[in-house]
Amino acid sequence: MSPPPFRFATTEGAQLCRQIVEQKLHYDPHDYVVEGVCRVLDGRDLLAVTPTGSGKTSFLIVYLAVMNAILEDSQLCPSARFPKNPAMIVVIPTKSLELDMEPKFSKAGITALVINKDTMNEARCRKPPVDLWEKAAAPEVQAILLSPEQLRTKGYSGLMENDTFQRRIVAMGVDEAHLLDEWGDPSFRPAFKQIGHARARLSGRAALIALTATLRHGAAMRSVCEFLGLIEGQFHFIRRSNIRYDIRLEFRTVSSGARSTTFPELDWVLDEGRRVIVFCRTIALGFRVAVYLWRRAKGLPDRDERIRLYNALNASSYNCATLALLRDDHRSRVTIATDTLAVGIDAPNTDDVVLYEHELPNNTDTIVQKIGRIRDGTMRGSRGIVYLPRNAEEQARKLLSSPSNPPPRKCAKTAPPRTSLRSTDIDTSTARLILASCKITELNILYDNPPEDPPCQCSGCREKPRPVRPIHCLCCGCTSAVTIASKSMAGDPPGSSGKACEESEVSSGTDSASHASAVPAPLYQEKQSMKKVERLTKKMREHAKDVFCKFRRRIWWNEDALKAELHPSEDFFPELLMDVVLDDFYALTDVASLDVTLMDFALLRDHHTALLDIISTLRVEFATMRAEARAAANERRRATLRAQKEVAIARGEQPGGLPGWRRPRQSKVGEGAGRQSDAAGPLNDDSEAGQLEMDSDLDDWEEGDSGESGSGESGYERTISDGASLVLRIPGGRMSAPGSESRGRVGTIRIPGGRMHSNGLDGRGSSTSETQ
Repeated sequence: MSPPPFRFATTEGAQLCRQIVEQKLHYDPHDYVVEGVCRVLDGRDLLAVTPTGSGKTSFLIVYLAVMNAILEDSQLCPSARFPKNPAMIVVIPTKSLELDMEPKFSKAGITALVINKDTMNEARCRKPPVDLWEKAAAPEVQAILLSPEQLRTKGYSGLMENDTFQRRIVAMGVDEAHLLDEWGDPSFRPAFKQIGHARARLSGRAALIALTATLRHGAAMRSVCEFLGLIEGQFHFIRRSNIRYDIRLEFRTVSSGARSTTFPELDWVLDEGRRVIVFCRTIALGFRVAVYLWRRAKGLPDRDERIRLYNALNASSYNCATLALLRDDHRSRVTIATDTLAVGIDAPNTDDVVLYEHELPNNTDTIVQKIGRIRDGTMRGSRGIVYLPRNAEEQARKLLSSPSNPPPRKCAKTAPPRTSLRSTDIDTSTARLILASCKITELNILYDNPPEDPPCQCSGCREKPRPVRPIHCLCCGCTSAVTIASKSMAGDPPGSSGKACEESEVSSGTDSASHASAVPAPLYQEKQSMKKVERLTKKMREHAKDVFCKFRRRIWWNEDALKAELHPSEDFFPELLMDVVLDDFYALTDVASLDVTLMDFALLRDHHTALLDIISTLRVEFATMRAEARAAANERRRATLRAQKEVAIARGEQPGGLPGWRRPRQSKVGEGAGRQSDAAGPLNDDSEAGQLEMDSDLDDWEEGDSGESGSGESGYERTISDGASLVLRIPGGRMSAPGSESRGRVGTIRIPGGRMHSNGLDGRGSSTSETQ
């Protein structure tokens, strides 16, 4: 009696797979990859949804690598039964993804063959011509990478009729499976509909491995499962959060017209010296953007390599060279691409991704997939920037308020052919994201992302854990739009400060009325003003962060060995969290306020009391710093005033000649008879005119319009300018005139730079003086 078949979906099976991969491929696979591969090795179909850049191709490569290793050494798993020279058919949506995936298989020691229109034409032009379908049936070829259109060709049908090859097939892989629902439109790429039929033609032992980063919960998932023939409960499903917290999501408003030839809002892609991919909806728009940037970059060294187009009209060799530059070139550059570069391409040296389409994106899959071309944005301040039309919110509300919200892309079979998806195909996911107060929360709802992924224990994730959601969300819906708007032209990486992430105002349900009634936050929100005393200067923030870094190092050092090994010291108090604390610095007065602000951050939860002590100490230090700064500023002001007075005296001017007239402090106009007015100063008989005194401190004098007069609380009002006419009224006051002293009389006074004379009485308590 033969022993029961070995089950790979066990602890022993997972250990065996990990051991084989480490020996054959020389890396430690992710836990979720091992989990999925073990299920497929046991004969189950697999649908895996993991984030962009998470190594989805490893599901296919590890599956074949484990099978090859056991066939080479049956002692590894004596009870396992696999066909000799196992083969896999992989359906891939774009040519660029096929070219990108082939070297990954080759690096793992697996021979892969790419079959699409370009490679078929190239093979026919060789001397002698090569039949790729005949080559695909060769025993050494284990992975056949096909475009969906090839599933309807005679060559593929002939390959399926080859019994020897059919017995070798162990799996069919479908990469970017979400495109079955989006691109399977009869008027766009109907060949996607053939994937389910092609899978049905395979032998019963062939498993299905469907992979994607963006499969929305609900109708989209049901549609994909229907196309692939997946029945609920009869396949293994893996879903990990597809949110990339190392990339900041920004929405901006486009300022140029769709038919424009100048695009100044994109000037920053050249000025900032970053590596950017700009996605344009059409080849024509991409060409105009490229021409504008090309002209503006006149004099840029190696301009032909640093500003490039990637689209289906380019020669295959040119696109391959562009892909090589995306992978290996570390210089600043701009690549203007269409959707052919939108999925699956590995571009590790990309800093920012821009969606510049002059229309609303068709759905959120488009946004997530395109910004996912950034492989690691942790240390780069990476951004996914979506340029929206000016009326984006209006369009979104209109779409959500429609009574039926019909599913997109349900066109009649007789619809005219087209070459791209248009704005009429926009579904409600895009509208919900635009109107959501928090973009990340809405994406989590749309994709049914788990609140927290199980931690991966592979060596790579232990050394560099995947970024987790920050306490204060940094998406454009949750942070100050003043910062975003002011930098929209310059392209500066945004600051890390922001207000607390709010729950999305758009419900996750299907009721359109609930969407219509939601009142979303505007794209750009004004940040509430902060009292001047509560603002921390750059010097204060830098000092506080130095103290916080020492604090988190002390925490990490005192943690248990296991936690310290899993988390670097930076994880215990990330810099983003420091910014959150400093933004609310004067509001954090007790442990309860810290608990509210930091409640979601587990690694710091037991250290709130110690952190509050540090904040209290810093508050005292900041008060001292402010007092010292004020004292220094006052001393500089006094020194400036003294210097001005000394300069005036050195020029032979009286102190009254300094600019800015004022009455001496503590001076009042007397109202009793026989008292002299201190405000105007004494008028003596020896001078041509009296001298009007003024204090050297200029703070309290207020100038008015020349020629006006009136009364004030001090007993007089005056308007004066150097060398100009003077009107002085002293109601109830008294002035000294040459040889007399009487109430309300006219006096003669002297103004530096001009000469004044008595003009006679022109009203009670008023005098008029004129300059020379």
